[in-house]
Amino acid sequence: IYSGEKVTLRCEIQGGTQWTYEWRPTNRNSPSSNEYKINSATESHSGEYSCRGIGDYKLTECSNSVRLTVISTADRPTATLAAGSTTIPEGGSVTLSCSVEPSAGWKFRWFRRTINTPEAEITTNNIENRNITVTQEGIYRCEGVRGNPAFISHLSNEVTIESTDKPKAELSSDASKMPVGGRVLLTCSVMSSSSSSSSSDWKYDWYKEQNSSKPLTSQDADFPSNGQMSVSEEGLYWCRGGRGEPVYYTDYSDPISIKTNYPNKPSLVLQPNWSQIYRGEKVTLRCEIHGGTQWTYEWRTTNRKSPSSSEYRINSATDADSGEYRCRGKREGFSLTPWSNVVKIIVSKPKPVLSVSPSWLNPGASVTLSCEGLEHQPAGWRFFWYKAVPDPSKWDQTSSYNYELLPGSTSGTEQNSFIINGPTHTARYRCRAGRGESNIYTYYSEPRLVWSADPRPAASLSVNPDRVQHFKYGSVSLNCEGNSAEWRLKRISETDGPVSITCSYQRTSTGSTCTINISWSGSRVYWCESKSGEFSNAVNITAQGKIYMYLFFFDLF
Repeated sequence: IYSGEKVTLRCEIQGGTQWTYEWRPTNRNSPSSNEYKINSATESHSGEYSCRGIGDYKLTECSNSVRLTVISTADRPTATLAAGSTTIPEGGSVTLSCSVEPSAGWKFRWFRRTINTPEAEITTNNIENRNITVTQEGIYRCEGVRGNPAFISHLSNEVTIESTDKPKAELSSDASKMPVGGRVLLTCSVMSSSSSSSSSDWKYDWYKEQNSSKPLTSQDADFPSNGQMSVSEEGLYWCRGGRGEPVYYTDYSDPISIKTNYPNKPSLVLQPNWSQIYRGEKVTLRCEIHGGTQWTYEWRTTNRKSPSSSEYRINSATDADSGEYRCRGKREGFSLTPWSNVVKIIVSKPKPVLSVSPSWLNPGASVTLSCEGLEHQPAGWRFFWYKAVPDPSKWDQTSSYNYELLPGSTSGTEQNSFIINGPTHTARYRCRAGRGESNIYTYYSEPRLVWSADPRPAASLSVNPDRVQHFKYGSVSLNCEGNSAEWRLKRISETDGPVSITCSYQRTSTGSTCTINISWSGSRVYWCESKSGEFSNAVNITAQGKIYMYLFFFDLF
């Protein structure tokens, strides 16, 4: 209920007629009759109402409750207008629906205006008028009405209904090709449906590239007269007409493409046509001009002097060769051609990503290596595959391995995958790729470990305390037991490659113990390696955040 509305609550009791009535709430004078009338609701009338009857010295039970919420007229509701379609089909109609949410009991008034007529109420035979059917174009609104005296909602949103015979602007030009430094005149018109002439009432908007953009202004083009625009730039152009207040618009015209008629415009071609060039590769840019043979060439580059011939050769690409290239031609007795298209060169050195499947093997199973990250590049790559071989002379260095080519990949493989049949030991692998006559190589990939479930590993790695789940900021001891005292602890995580653990080892004749503090969250895999490249079993340690316990005291008295 909204402020000022009139509402009546009626208490009905079946049986007997000599009832007097008691009403709740009791915070105001209430009648003893069976009707409780509120002639002009205020917010103080909000609340739950119930009634009961008194007769023959007996009281009935209280009735059901009815809750009233009185909303200030400052929060007067707004009607909502929805249309099944905004276009009237030829010979058809469109249904409009009006509603006021979330309250009920409304009847509706409808209004329509056009570009030539003011807004006026629509007369219908429907009592509620919630839905109406229209066959005329126009701009429609509605409002809700209820009660006596009438309480009226805010007017709804506007909905514009159009018919399928909406006019369409026509765009023409005096030329489709524009000479260098010249102009083209565009003409926009709207033809009358009753004649072959264009009405003078229309004003025209002009658009370039997209008809959803802002209309062009005198800063963008010249407008010799209404309906004409003179342009000096290439592009795709549209127009539309509008007239009246509010403005009624035609449909957009079909677009017209204006291009500059360049004589002998060069075409710049890159060979090989690779989108990415790598350091050390050889590429050639060729400037091609059709018509005539006595051309000399001018190059626009970002970094060095250019030749006067039709070819610009880069024999060994470096980062300095990155940039945009263009060319143009000139010959005696003729002016310069326009600049060619732009060819952009980016020189870099890629780094592939090695994936292994599966990464945990049963003894004797095969593993597939995949060298990825170069799929978007053109063909021509050959892939090289490497296995880590321990180097005892590098035992005290960060990397204690050399990498040797796997059998079968000395000359590289055309496929970016490689199958290793039946490995029985845990090992590291990496890959790289090369292409071109001089085999320009990518960086090496990061190494990936392939774990083999050896039932008798060279060493046994145990954890104390012996559990998978640990808490952050705690500590854990890892003990390697095997046939050597030179075991070294290593780890790998989801974000890092293999890393040697810096630790003050407690060594015995057959093993080493390392205690680490857990300062990280997540999972890490640990194992031991010997100087000769032997592996222990691997263990997974997962650390989670510290758990806190709080003790609360409550006064119960």
